[in-house]
Formats: sequence, C-alpha cells, structure tokens
Amino acid sequence: MNGYFFDMDGTLYNNRFHEVSEKTFKMLNELQSQGHFVALSTSRCQSELKNLPSCMRSFQFDCMISDGGALILDKQKEILEMNCIPKETMRSIDQFCKERNLEYRYSTRGGNYFGTPYSSFAHNIYFELYLNSPVYKPYKEDEVLNVLLFCQGETKEALRPLIKNLGYVEYPDCFELRANQVDKATAVKKIIDAHAFETTYCFGDGTNDIDMLKFADVGVAMGNACDALKEVSDVVIGRVDEDGLGAGQPHGAVHQQRHDHQARHFHHRNHKLCQQVHRVMHQIHQRTVEMLNRRFGGCLPLLRLLADVDFRQEADAPLHNFLHPRAVERHQQNRRHTEGIHHAAQDN
Repeated sequence: MNGYFFDMDGTLYNNRFHEVSEKTFKMLNELQSQGHFVALSTSRCQSELKNLPSCMRSFQFDCMISDGGALILDKQKEILEMNCIPKETMRSIDQFCKERNLEYRYSTRGGNYFGTPYSSFAHNIYFELYLNSPVYKPYKEDEVLNVLLFCQGETKEALRPLIKNLGYVEYPDCFELRANQVDKATAVKKIIDAHAFETTYCFGDGTNDIDMLKFADVGVAMGNACDALKEVSDVVIGRVDEDGLGAGQPHGAVHQQRHDHQARHFHHRNHKLCQQVHRVMHQIHQRTVEMLNRRFGGCLPLLRLLADVDFRQEADAPLHNFLHPRAVERHQQNRRHTEGIHHAAQDN
C-alpha cells in the first residue's frame, strides 16, 4: 500500500473555474479501489471546504489534514490530533493587529473568522478563492488552529518577535501562523508512522508544500507550482488547468519520471566521480615526472613523452592513444630529425 497526500488549491482544485476535473476525481477513486491510502493535506480550514464541488465533499479521504497541519481527522472525521496556537500568543497577536488596524483571520475546529474589522477587498479575495468568506468575530480565548495575518514591510519586522515561537509560512503580503513545529510535513509524518506505506507520494503547488514534498519519498510539484517548490520536487507534472493529475496516474507516469530523475542524478554523480579520479591520477603522474626529472636531469626523451600522457583515454586503448597530440608530433619530429641525420651521414 502506498500513501498519497494531495494539496487542495492549485493541485486537486482549480480555483479559477472552481472545479475538480472528472479525470482527477476518477484517479482518486482508482487509487482507493487499488488499496492505497489517499489523504488530503491543505491549509484550508474545515469551514473553507464546505463550498467545494459535491464530488469532493462526498469523497471519503482516508485522512484529512487541514489548517496547514494543525488538525488531523480520520476517515470518519474524528480528531486524531489538534494543535492550537497558545492563547497567550493569540492575545498578543490580537492586540498587535488592533493597535495597527491590521486585518487577520483565524480558524477553529468549526469556524472561520476575521478577528478585526475587515475590508470589502479582503472579503472579495476570500470569496473569489473559496466561494465563502470568514465572518467578523473578535477573538475571545478561542482554540485557534491557524491564522492569516495581513501585513507588509516594517510591520512584518515588528511582528517577528511575537511569532518567533510559532510555525509560519511567509508570503509577500501576509503570514500564515500555526503552533510551533506544526505544518503539513509533521502531520504527514504522523500518518506515515501509523501505517506501513511502501512509498509516500506528496503533491502540491505552493510555498507551504515545500517541507511536505521534501519529506516524501516522491515529491510531485504541479506545473503551476511556485519555483521554490519545483526546485525541491522529484517530479514536475502538468498544470492543474491542464488536468495535470488526471492526465498521468501517480503510480504510473510519476513513477517513471521519478526513475528517469534518479537515472539522470546517478549519471551526473558518476561523471563527477570520474572527473575527480582523473584529476587525482593526473596530479600523481605530474609529481612522478617531476621526481624523475630531478633525479635524471630532465633530459630523457621518454620523460618528455610521459609528460604529455593523457589519462582521459581508456586503459586498454593502444599506446599511441595515451599520448597527447603534442607529444606524438614532437616524437615524430625527433624521429624525422634523427632519420635525416642518418641519411645525411649515408650520403656523405
């Protein structure tokens, strides 16, 4: 049994058209029917999953990781683990935002809220992404799983001391905050520890998927993924709007691409090792020649030939293949010169 962990937005779900393709949904069902473990791993909270297409709402994931790893639910949506941001830290964050008129959103087990008054712009952005939006509810000692705090520039720097003991992902215009040492990767690891997967596959497209893909046996980035994620992935497949998941089965096309990736990596490593061996052999050869030159005065034609031996040739090649072209040319000149003297002596 393999373990498959899928991000939602930009991976399974096309936010532009608010759809999950028929091929992608079929792929999820086929993986489960073949006995594999299929899990969701998203930074969405539970409330933000309510407006997904009906096929996704009805699909029974073997495990659901939400809130960026802070909440783990089993197949029956019972809590396996729940990690909340310390209330003292939440009070500091809430005060920080109120003093600076910043917008922040926080999620709980069953809710999704703006902790400060929000703009129509923030509401519209949320609705455009998730087809729903948080409601305004001032923070009152709630059990908070995940926070999105919108800030930039100097405000970010002022915030850092408050969140130094939290787990977070930094974006250009906000922070995503969670409890310390909590993210998608740590949640995936806990699920792996409870199962005996032959191979673990993780799929994603965003910055908050980096650690998860690095942890997986096979990290798969979508074609629409950010560059940072593609750099740490083992495989890059098609874009979500090109049906990247549905076009190639993870256990088929992805496995082959993983094999090709490993083969290229092995070839590159082997080539570098050969280069290192050749450099060492050349250094040994040069030192040997220098020693012989010191001992025998540096006047032997043989040493002049050896000085240009090219160790890049194969060991079983003919002798003349080991000689640098300059050495061969010099040897031929010396031979012609010697033969010329011999013929001249005969003529005389």
